[in-house]
Amino acid sequence: MDFAELVIGKTLLDNPIKASLSQNLYNDKWLYLMAGIHGNEIEGIYLLKELLPWLKDSIKLTIPCILIQNIDIDSYLFPEQGSGHGSNLNNLFPISSFRITESNKKIITAQQNMRPEIISLIKTLTNYPPQMVINFRTAKHSPKVISIGDSGLSLASYISKALNYPLVSDNRPNPRTMEAFIYDFFLCPVIGVRFPHFTKNKTVQSICSDTIGCIQQLLSGQIY
Repeated sequence: MDFAELVIGKTLLDNPIKASLSQNLYNDKWLYLMAGIHGNEIEGIYLLKELLPWLKDSIKLTIPCILIQNIDIDSYLFPEQGSGHGSNLNNLFPISSFRITESNKKIITAQQNMRPEIISLIKTLTNYPPQMVINFRTAKHSPKVISIGDSGLSLASYISKALNYPLVSDNRPNPRTMEAFIYDFFLCPVIGVRFPHFTKNKTVQSICSDTIGCIQQLLSGQIY
């Protein structure tokens, strides 16, 4: 399967944000595979790096998909500086009017305090509307699979069983996070796969090995 490599934008420190888009599969909406909303969460970044060569060689891929390996590139390259100005990139997304009404806050416009990484991601999501987003992150405590949106629950359940991670259904994600933004603005289910953090005894490679097989089966059209 052919993939086009695109630069979808720049970070605050002017580093390019890259995406890989499948070619010759036509659909109005896309499956997104994403990682690196926090640059120090390297498990998901590693997973997508290892998965991309298989995607390029696969003849079984039946789903138009976009792979964004790393969004918070500045924190990945310069971990001592964080995302820049001490900010958490995943707490800076716009809040929908639905959530503003719920939380009784002032309206926050899409332009206010918008980071270039978020602008780039929003443009990509607008140009290539998502049907499903699988977001790979690192768990703060124990690993889990989180289903945001009822239409993604069956797929989340499959991933949960395949990885032996507990399943959590959450249709009220924290406001200003990427998951809440995509769910609210694009009416799109989001599945969050939260890996355990690597240790001396459990390497990034061993954490991701089972997941790669699970996602390969998924993208071969056997599950999705």
